Amino acid sequence: VNGLVPWTEVFTRDFWGTPMKDIQSHKSFRPITTLSFKLNWVLFPLPPSELQEGQRPGEDRTKGSYSFHVVNVVMHGIVSGLV
Repeated sequence: VNGLVPWTEVFTRDFWGTPMKDIQSHKSFRPITTLSFKLNWVLFPLPPSELQEGQRPGEDRTKGSYSFHVVNVVMHGIVSGLV
């Protein structure tokens, strides 16, 4: 999710990032959830007011939780509308 691994790896890794072929993988396959986390990571930077001491904007790609809640509610609404 943090940009260190290509987004296409979501289809070959479990929810926690372990390769599915690895013996330690617990085989939890959640590509939609993982892709939504990646989208949040890319689109919603942490505002400068929430940066930790000594941190510069754009230096750390840590995101606030608000965008995750918004995306979750929107996705929930879409799925509910489909049902």
